[in-house]
Amino acid sequence: MSHEVPFVFKLLTPAQREEQEKGPWSGAPIDLQDGYVHLSSATQVQGTYERYFSHLPQVLLMWVRTANLPAGALMWEPSRGGELFPHLYGPLPVDAVARIEPVEPSLLRDLSSGEPT
Repeated sequence: MSHEVPFVFKLLTPAQREEQEKGPWSGAPIDLQDGYVHLSSATQVQGTYERYFSHLPQVLLMWVRTANLPAGALMWEPSRGGELFPHLYGPLPVDAVARIEPVEPSLLRDLSSGEPT
């Protein structure tokens, strides 16, 4: 997989979204604990949702524009099963957020089929 993708994705709760809207965001509690913001590629979002978020009543999907991230802050590192996942070292800039939408099964299926445009 090419790591020059236009978007990476962050699943988050509505409460986390409210925090993110206040300015540069350092992430959810797990992100703060691990020292980076956990992100997913388009093909990884569904697995991340199923593993960590499917039990929640409402989950949002944040589209993060990689071109708006600070140079060198996005690293692709081994995670689940050795697969490379995007990790953001440093706060998420407000202007990197392209859009946020509720997670729907059809959205997850569409993303899992490949990188969006």
